[in-house]
Amino acid sequence: MPGADELTPRENDVLGAMADGLSNDAIARKLHLAPKTIESVIRSIFIKLDILGSADENRRVRAVRIFLDTGQDRGTTIGGLPRPTGAFVGEPTVLDQGVAAVAPGRVVTLTGPGGVGKTRLAIEVALRVKPDFTDGVWFLDLSTARDRSGVLMAVAALLGTPPNPRGDVMSSILGWSSGRDALFVVDNCEHVLAAAAEFVAAILSRCPTVAVLATSRQPLGLAAEVAKAVHPLNPASHGVELLRLCARSAAVADDALERIARMLDGLPLALLLAGSRLATLPAAGVEAQMRDCLHLLHRDAAAPARHLTLAATLDWSYRLLPDEARDAFARCSVFEGGLDLPAFEAVAGPADVLSLLVDSSLVSLDRGGTGWRYSLYETARRFAGERLGAQTDTAKADHLRHFRWVAAGLHDRWPSAEQPEVDASFDAEWSNLRTALVVATESGDVGAVDDIVGSSFPFAQHRVRDEHRVWAADACALGVAGPPTLAAAANWTLLDGNFAAAAALASKGVAACVSTEADAAALPVERLTFALVSLGRRDEAVALVPVMRATAACHPDPFVRWSTRFQLANGRLALDNDRLVEHMEALTELTAALLSPVLRARCALFQVQIDLMGGESLASVAHRIEQDIAPIARAANSPETEGWCLSTVAMLRTMTGDDTALGPTIGRLYELRYWAMLWMTADLALTAFMRRDDHEGAARLLGFLDRDSHPDTDPFSTRPQIRATLAEVPAAARWMAEGAAWEAPEAVAFILSRC
Repeated sequence: MPGADELTPRENDVLGAMADGLSNDAIARKLHLAPKTIESVIRSIFIKLDILGSADENRRVRAVRIFLDTGQDRGTTIGGLPRPTGAFVGEPTVLDQGVAAVAPGRVVTLTGPGGVGKTRLAIEVALRVKPDFTDGVWFLDLSTARDRSGVLMAVAALLGTPPNPRGDVMSSILGWSSGRDALFVVDNCEHVLAAAAEFVAAILSRCPTVAVLATSRQPLGLAAEVAKAVHPLNPASHGVELLRLCARSAAVADDALERIARMLDGLPLALLLAGSRLATLPAAGVEAQMRDCLHLLHRDAAAPARHLTLAATLDWSYRLLPDEARDAFARCSVFEGGLDLPAFEAVAGPADVLSLLVDSSLVSLDRGGTGWRYSLYETARRFAGERLGAQTDTAKADHLRHFRWVAAGLHDRWPSAEQPEVDASFDAEWSNLRTALVVATESGDVGAVDDIVGSSFPFAQHRVRDEHRVWAADACALGVAGPPTLAAAANWTLLDGNFAAAAALASKGVAACVSTEADAAALPVERLTFALVSLGRRDEAVALVPVMRATAACHPDPFVRWSTRFQLANGRLALDNDRLVEHMEALTELTAALLSPVLRARCALFQVQIDLMGGESLASVAHRIEQDIAPIARAANSPETEGWCLSTVAMLRTMTGDDTALGPTIGRLYELRYWAMLWMTADLALTAFMRRDDHEGAARLLGFLDRDSHPDTDPFSTRPQIRATLAEVPAAARWMAEGAAWEAPEAVAFILSRC
């Protein structure tokens, strides 16, 4: 391709953003550069790609096509694994042995001291064996877990396992894993060794087709474990190779590199740190400084030599920094899941200090799909945290302040054409938002909790991010939840079918406001009306309609205006029957102004329902949803909206006696992990089974659905009538008991077999 290999990393980043359809202003925000800089970079791209002689829009299209044809991949992961930042350096036989050891029903644990390259080797092994696992590779980083609960929540978040009203997270994880042909890569186990070992042991005992590849400073201590020690690099060969890669273009003799590699015991992280200095210091200077540092630390020390070597190298690199950079490096330890430049500037220091930390290899740079991001190796992060000392509380407070601002900013941008970009930013910052929320909760800062939970709610809802449910529930349980958090908790509780609890949470949110007309009361009022209608208390819900009309007309938050208007236009709730058409027209107008793909798909779904009431045929409406609306939701990566589309189509087709959509819909909802919609759609399967006189199928499925149901009855559910009919079938009680023992995968497999 003309000039494609001449593009700089920055030009590739800009071109990748162009390929994502971003405007110049959006690219500037994403890469944290000035719009004028973006214009200059794009002109340079056009020159290098030799596409100056055409209109500007055509040039952008041609540039993107060249970019895509070169096969550029800007993602931060490969098939569920973190993308390596450089080529693998090490003995091929070690890699081959690791590949050969991975097998279903077995855990291979790569052990060794910090900085020896366990994670890098695990990723390389997993990349090699990935094609052998039809259900994929799942990378679980336990560095942020602190106890058993943290380990299980990290697994549940990774897999998207169903929320379990009984609170048995492990059971849900095992249910998901059963029968899977998958590989779990469990990284950084040493500080939660017992909890990690419990999780791995349970997986291997219940799921013999699953394989586990773990990294830890010591073995997990399991019977099915194959522990493989990861040794440092051979100083004379791979140690020299890694140093030369780190030294970039600096001319250094092999014998000097070998002496440094031997001095550092061939530890990869130590070599990375020392190698970064070779670009600016002569080899003799690096060698002399390292010798003095190692001598001082090893003298009279009882710790293992390699541990001391790495500690000495980190300390040496740290001491070479100016005071401002040392403080910044220590403050970086409060970040979880990486950081971007604005976060660094808000918490740690100015941009030039970050460049110095990257050049010193204490911080690594990743040019990922959401712009440039930075991270610390876990060993370096722990080292930095130990030096934070008296600054800990201040750094955490600055981190909370920044990510409270980030969450609010992303919320403001979400109901717009930028929604896919904002989603990617929420994904990238999720771990930091979680960390900030912990600080806010522990300090009792209700306003900060509300800002983080409330701002992230629209994203979490449409992406079915169940961890958000836990955030809201925990805040409510600890008494640090204001109206936005209570509204979010009410919403998740509604999805569970627990209408009484949802009404109580929403009522508490309303009561926390000066009046129902207060801006903060808008979302609690909206959730309360939904819960009240579901409980059959329609008069109480209708009494709140005037408040909702005012909210929909003039609330300062466009998402709140849209969401409230959406409920008023909901013909199923029939809150404001005389004005349904007026509300739908206003909703359509607002949606057109906001340009959010997700909101556009949701609005279109309501419109076809109105068309259905106007006389359009069931088959025609189902076809329009499949052809016109579901693709929008799918392209917007919205499991909630796509699931709603699919379930609506299945319902419409079932109403005509055509059950053929049920199987594919249930299967896709299971893939999307949209559990609430899946079980609501399972009610359609229940009705279909009864229509076929399949009493056994209906009884088994009813037993499963009833097991975790709340006593509230959905007024639109057919379960009460089906339960009454099955009471006359002699074997129904036994079949229901058998269904009640299922986990989610068993129930889904049963429905699919019957459909």
